[in-house]
Amino acid sequence: MKILIAVDSLDFNKVIAEFVNAHNWNSDTMCKVIHVIENQLLDSSEVTFLPFFDSLIENERVESENLVADMSSRINNAEQFPIQITTEVLEGHPCDRVVQIAREWPADLIIVGSHGRKGISRFTLGSVSSAVVALAPCSVVVLRLPPATMKNSESNAEGVLVISLA
Repeated sequence: MKILIAVDSLDFNKVIAEFVNAHNWNSDTMCKVIHVIENQLLDSSEVTFLPFFDSLIENERVESENLVADMSSRINNAEQFPIQITTEVLEGHPCDRVVQIAREWPADLIIVGSHGRKGISRFTLGSVSSAVVALAPCSVVVLRLPPATMKNSESNAEGVLVISLA
C-alpha cells in the first residue's frame, strides 16, 4: 500500500502519526510525507524586490523540511514499522500538488488534516482537505484535531472522515 501524508502543522503531525501508528499496515507499505509551500508572494513582482524576501522563503523551506522530518520520525518510532518513508517539500497550491503527487506516485490512500473551519472563515481561507476529497484519485482520510487542540476554530467536532472511491 502507498500512503500519501500531507502535513501542514506540528499539531496535525501528532494526530496523523497516532492514526498511522494505530493501524496494522502490510509489510510492503510505503509512506510519502509531503508539505506544500504556497508561495503566493512569488507570483507578485511588487514584493520580490524586498531585501528580506529571499530569507523569508528560505525560512519557510527550513520549517517545511523540519515539519516533514518530524512526521517521518513519529511514524518511524512505531513498533510495527519499519516501513519505507520518503519526505518531500513542494511549492504550489496545496490541493493541486497533493492530488498531482497522488496521481503520479500513485497513492492508494491520502491522509490530510482539517482545521474544521465553518462559515465565512472556511470560505475566505479555503479548504484544502475538501478539495483533495473532491479531486483525489484514491481514498482519502481526513483527520481533525481534538477540540482542546483546535485554535481559532468554530468547530467543536473531532474525528475521522473516510472517503473511499472504490
